Amino acid sequence: MDFFETSVLIVCVGIILTMAVMVERIWKGPTAYDRLNALALIGTDTILLVVLIGMITNQIDHYVDIAITYAMIGFIGLALIAKYITDRQIDRDLANTGGSAEKQEIASPIAASADVRPRKEADR
Repeated sequence: MDFFETSVLIVCVGIILTMAVMVERIWKGPTAYDRLNALALIGTDTILLVVLIGMITNQIDHYVDIAITYAMIGFIGLALIAKYITDRQIDRDLANTGGSAEKQEIASPIAASADVRPRKEADR
């Protein structure tokens, strides 16, 4: 094994250790956004590992295709999970303030992501 392969293997071990720390962050939280961030980092590290394995085996063209596909699927999955968490947070906020189903239609995801509350009837 030459110097290049040895250094790539050391980098792979470091990436796997980083992924182990992120699994702990997914498990413990403390918030859903911490868990989402850890999940995104694990996806990014997985893509990097796939490309590095392609470099070691000298078949990088095959592995880059796999990495690009994994990146697209991971992005779509994270976007869906983030949308679910945001909608759940809006529902929880409306339930705590006594909001009804009609008020829920008024609350937009943009307002929720900016921490802006929908105006009350008296404010209009």
